[in-house]
Amino acid sequence: MRILILYDNVARAPLREGWGFSALIEAGGRAILFDAGADRLLLEHNVRTLGVDLSRLTDLFFLPPPLRPRGRALLRP
Repeated sequence: MRILILYDNVARAPLREGWGFSALIEAGGRAILFDAGADRLLLEHNVRTLGVDLSRLTDLFFLPPPLRPRGRALLRP
């Protein structure tokens, strides 16, 4: 299994950081994009910079905006 972080709130240049999280997960012959990011253009920039070929994706998992975490409030018991 390989997990490549595409988008997060911490990044090193030339990648860009932003609110949300996206990752490419490769396992068992599948390439899965998990995206809970808030900025499509930022994701596109990081994908291009990392040289990721999105045409290889077998699965997409998008977390729609109403379900995306909005801070610590969701972590309370």
